[in-house]
Amino acid sequence: MHSQFPKVIVGALIFDTDQRLFLMQSAGKFGSQWIVPGGKVDFGESMADGLVREIKEETNLDVTHVEFLGVRELIEPERHFVFLEFQCVAMNPAQVRLNHEATQFRWLQKSEIGDLSLAPSTLELIQERWP
Repeated sequence: MHSQFPKVIVGALIFDTDQRLFLMQSAGKFGSQWIVPGGKVDFGESMADGLVREIKEETNLDVTHVEFLGVRELIEPERHFVFLEFQCVAMNPAQVRLNHEATQFRWLQKSEIGDLSLAPSTLELIQERWP
C-alpha cells in the first residue's frame, strides 16, 4: 500500500579528504543495491539538519561543508520519493558504524564504482554530480 503523498528524502554524496565517496549496501528498502545515506526529514526540521541527523544515525559520520545540489524524483507504482540531494565532507571517515539499514560500506574512488549494483537514483546522482 502506498501513501497519499510523496516522501521527501534527503541524501548526500559524502567524501573523505582523499575525495573518495562513501557508499553503503542497502539492507532492504533498495534491495541489496548500493546507495548514499539519507532519509526522511522530520516535521519542523530543516533539510540540512535532517541530512546531518540521518547520516549520523545511519553511519556515525559527522559531516561538514554541506552543499545543496538539486532535486530528483522517483515515481514507481508503489512508492514516490522526492530526493533533495547534497554533498558534504566526512570529518571522521575512520569511525563508520552502520545501523540496521545497511549491511556494508565502502570508501571508493570513481574508478571503483563500476562493479557495484547501484540503485538507479544513486547512479544518476553520481554520474551527474561527482566532480
